[in-house]
Amino acid sequence: RVQTLVRDAGPALRALPLAELPGLPVRALNAARKGQIGAVGDLDGWTDANLKMLPYFGEKTLEDLLAALRVAIDATEPELEPVG
Repeated sequence: RVQTLVRDAGPALRALPLAELPGLPVRALNAARKGQIGAVGDLDGWTDANLKMLPYFGEKTLEDLLAALRVAIDATEPELEPVG
């Protein structure tokens, strides 16, 4: 799930430091740093299972990361104009 979200993200979001993801708990940020993950783009290539092998990166941390990524993606997607 993480890989799919990151690969679909635009370049600006991929360059965003994880510390700037809205709502990402410090626990999740610290766990990601254990894997040398500092920006959203650094998550490319990490599967959910690989992330959960990092120290202190369990299911709750994964869900928090996914939620923060979804919020950031929704905030950066352009609004579609209604047709007609």
